[in-house]
Amino acid sequence: MKKLLISVALITAGILSAHAEWALKLTLNDGTQPCYVLAERPVIKMDGGEMIISCNGATASYARTSVQNMTFIDRTSSVTDIEGATSVLVYADDNIKAPGAIINVYDIAGRKCISGFEELSLKDLPAGIYVVSTPYQSLKIVK
Repeated sequence: MKKLLISVALITAGILSAHAEWALKLTLNDGTQPCYVLAERPVIKMDGGEMIISCNGATASYARTSVQNMTFIDRTSSVTDIEGATSVLVYADDNIKAPGAIINVYDIAGRKCISGFEELSLKDLPAGIYVVSTPYQSLKIVK
């Protein structure tokens, strides 16, 4: 019986970890918290006083002195669908905010440019037309 309980516990832990969505979350001095989903394989380089992160064809650069903290977070939620749930998508000053939501940005060809959680900066993207998408709302942006 004890072996059965241990086996069930190990299988359950394996299933739960298989569905985890891990991300690297930076906390910057200005209060912003960009996130990089590890499944998208971001490349992080330290060059002099700069931290350079490249992911899905987009590159972001941060001064090392502007990074307060780096943590790994599990963005998985056991809630998969909430009837009538909404999230407000706000775009101002090249920043997108969607509290509690995953944000994806696509170019006009439909390629994912960048993604993040709750807040995302578009300042490093070139001028163009983009579609910003969250689970509850989409928005077209001309930059």
